[in-house]
Amino acid sequence: MNGDVRPIPVRKPFLFLATEEHASDESRAREYVGSESNTYYVVVTGADHMSFTDADLVSSRFTRDLKPDDGAFERALITSTYTRSLVEEFLAKYLKAGVAPDLDLIVRVDKQ
Repeated sequence: MNGDVRPIPVRKPFLFLATEEHASDESRAREYVGSESNTYYVVVTGADHMSFTDADLVSSRFTRDLKPDDGAFERALITSTYTRSLVEEFLAKYLKAGVAPDLDLIVRVDKQ
């Protein structure tokens, strides 16, 4: 985010999937200063920015210059499946009055 962006209150359910790199940037904490309840900030271990798209799945199989990479495909599939399940839980909870067992785990780690 740009330095001139100020946090605003989030009064609607909000899900943010982040990479470890994003989460380690202490200036990012201000993004959620105004957040109220129903805000989920999930750090996906081993993910990069493009992990939240189909790009890694496609490139691990259909790269012109390289042979298919089964390991990269498996990692991309795991991240994609996990991401999809979190989004499905979030939408089910707020659109269908369902439950979100993975999102509703109370986990907080504070840096010392």
